[in-house]
Amino acid sequence: MSRDASTKRATTLKGVSIRNSNARGEARGLLSSGEVASAIVRCGECQARLFDLVSYREYEVSWQVEKPCRRCNLMNDRVITVSRGYPKGDNGRWICAGERCGGFLAEVDAIRGRLTVKCRCGTTVRVTAEAVIDAVRAHPAQVPFPRPDDFESDLDDVPF
Repeated sequence: MSRDASTKRATTLKGVSIRNSNARGEARGLLSSGEVASAIVRCGECQARLFDLVSYREYEVSWQVEKPCRRCNLMNDRVITVSRGYPKGDNGRWICAGERCGGFLAEVDAIRGRLTVKCRCGTTVRVTAEAVIDAVRAHPAQVPFPRPDDFESDLDDVPF
């Protein structure tokens, strides 16, 4: 627990620190093999959730980034590389796909897999997908990712 002097309240740091970044990451779920299935990236200053990285089996060198737009709350996604030198998508500004929105989401460096995001607290966070995955693999989540057969057992108790 660290003590926040400006608000005089205790704050708990969530996740693990990510190398060469002022962000923190935490594993959101594990596959049955023990691999990280998804990760949450948070601001290192205020702990606000910035975006999620989600693994898909068909992608070997890339993950999908999910980020909600601040203007319209539409969940946007795009593929980003986790291996330097294998670019996925375009460089430059990532703009919301919402109709008549055009909200700025992040600055993307496709070759490095780096996102530059401005947090609500004003902090500019620069983080690579590779660094996030490395950090959360070293400290996996405690709760495993739910398997489809877990949901079937919950439905057995429903009287209909």
